[in-house]
Amino acid sequence: MNELYEKLIVAFTEKANIERDAASMLAVLKDAYPESTLPVAKTIKRFLDGETSKPQRPLLGFLAAYILGKTKEEVDAVYQSENFGDFYATFLEKQGISDSLSPVPDTAHKQSLETIEKLQKQIRHLKIFIGIFLLLLATLILIFWFINRKPILTIVLPKMISIKGGTYKMGDSFGDSDASGYSDELPLHSVTVDNFEMSETEITFNLFDQYCLDNQIPLKEDLGWGRNDRPVIMLDWYEATDFCNWLSRRAKLESVYSTERDKNGLVIKTTCNMNANGFRLPTEAEWEYAASVEITSNTKYRFGNHSNTINPDTIVFNCSEQEKTKYSTTCETLFTSTKPVKHSGLNKNGLYDMSGNVNEWCQDYYDENFYKKSNNTINPVANDSGIFRIVKGGSWNGDPESIRTAFRERQAPTCRDEDVGFRIVRRISVQ
Repeated sequence: MNELYEKLIVAFTEKANIERDAASMLAVLKDAYPESTLPVAKTIKRFLDGETSKPQRPLLGFLAAYILGKTKEEVDAVYQSENFGDFYATFLEKQGISDSLSPVPDTAHKQSLETIEKLQKQIRHLKIFIGIFLLLLATLILIFWFINRKPILTIVLPKMISIKGGTYKMGDSFGDSDASGYSDELPLHSVTVDNFEMSETEITFNLFDQYCLDNQIPLKEDLGWGRNDRPVIMLDWYEATDFCNWLSRRAKLESVYSTERDKNGLVIKTTCNMNANGFRLPTEAEWEYAASVEITSNTKYRFGNHSNTINPDTIVFNCSEQEKTKYSTTCETLFTSTKPVKHSGLNKNGLYDMSGNVNEWCQDYYDENFYKKSNNTINPVANDSGIFRIVKGGSWNGDPESIRTAFRERQAPTCRDEDVGFRIVRRISVQ
């Protein structure tokens, strides 16, 4: 493990006076920063075990903030900005403080130092020369490749399933929120959505890697779980919308999103033209309609595979036998990663994994009271302002309650997580 990460962990556990384990550390963070979007216990455990060389910035920020004695208000004030990493930077600065001075060298030592400095200077000049030479060589190779490159293969668009629009009751239809206390799933209210089509599966690494290569950007991490037909993970909301625009251009459709960035490339504002015919993220209302309602009979179900109880053979989710609830018939399988799309979870509308596998980014901002505002509306979407974006569907490490179609999860749009991916939609006319 990186030495500085080890110092961070030691400083945290010593200050909190706890054992070095993920559950204890998460408990301390929850107590210090209640209602904040904290890393999950599995993420902290992977960090403790040294299984990742690039831990998520929020995890480093929360640990450092606690060591520095930052209040919840101070953390909340900078959580959505790049300044959240300053907590970790401040911790590193404190680690580098030294009150000892080196002794003054004698004359012979000074001469040796001067000789060494000259050699170092010559080495630096040599490195610069080599660097320039390699840069010119790389440029020539790139030009040669560009001139002689083969045409890019046609990209195969994801299979889209037509969803005929209709009116349904959005929210908790089964009384689950009464027991669990998820008040934002209520009130149950009537909404109408127009016709649209939705990707049969979550977007896979296969397709997202082509987007990265086409735009010359780094591939997303797969955490060693594999790529190919697994859902892409470790991407934020803005990267998902950039992908939608890219796919729209490749399909010769109108781009939905317009993004304004500052000189450093940071997003200032994103606007969405919901009338464009290109690809975009689903609204929360569209997602829940496609996941919970069997279109042909207008029957609503608790889970995205159109059932009211589940087990790990039908949906990729996580719970132990001790956590078995009225929702799950068995919980003997513990998933430790995503599974390839179409592994399970097919519903009667022809969609896979609408519950479990990965959470899915939606178009909407999170608004706790939006259900009260959107009753009897057509194509409702919280698209104006907010801090968090909606993610729906639960994931491979979610418990039975969190993979219900009515469950409302929120996530910072800049967050990249191991259990968040996305699928796409497009407005169409369905006969």
